[in-house]
Amino acid sequence: MDSIWLLKLKLSNKFREGIENYLISMNATITSLDAENNPNKLKPELYDTSAFFIKKPEKYIIKQLFLNFNIKIKDIYKNNSRSLDPISIGPFNFLETKNLTKFIISKNIIIPAGLGFGTGHHPSTKGILYVLTKIYLKKNINYKNIIDVGCGSGILGITMAKLWKKPIELIDIDKRSIKTSKANAKLNFVNSFIKV
Repeated sequence: MDSIWLLKLKLSNKFREGIENYLISMNATITSLDAENNPNKLKPELYDTSAFFIKKPEKYIIKQLFLNFNIKIKDIYKNNSRSLDPISIGPFNFLETKNLTKFIISKNIIIPAGLGFGTGHHPSTKGILYVLTKIYLKKNINYKNIIDVGCGSGILGITMAKLWKKPIELIDIDKRSIKTSKANAKLNFVNSFIKV
């Protein structure tokens, strides 16, 4: 994949869900984060929303969406060709691409940015990865059945397979996530442990 098309929006809570659903119907992967960062509010009123596309979406479709929701258009498209920054959580480095000269099979987990949710950069995924490594450090815990429900990119299942070296089952209702998880399991050499 040469590039991912990124659409960045600042959305009020009033329109966020409708716009997200519309963009998802256009095969986008969506993340929405609290733009206010106010710990005293239970529900944010403003969100920083990013929509990621593998193929450049038609401009007129997005313009129509913005007209329907009365959103002002500045720059509709931005070609995001830079890679995501690597992150380190527990014993692993999470990378977007495999650099064969520096790839360490036991330490690196490759999750290309794509349609399956989860590169490790979103706070919810990052938090779960952190908790998984903490659970792993408790030597007296012995797991027989491990399931990742809503696997997205497969990042959590791949991490658990590398930690416990046991069979992991990954489940998702999104066919793209199933395909992405299978590809990522092979990319990380854990497909023998993973059933998607």
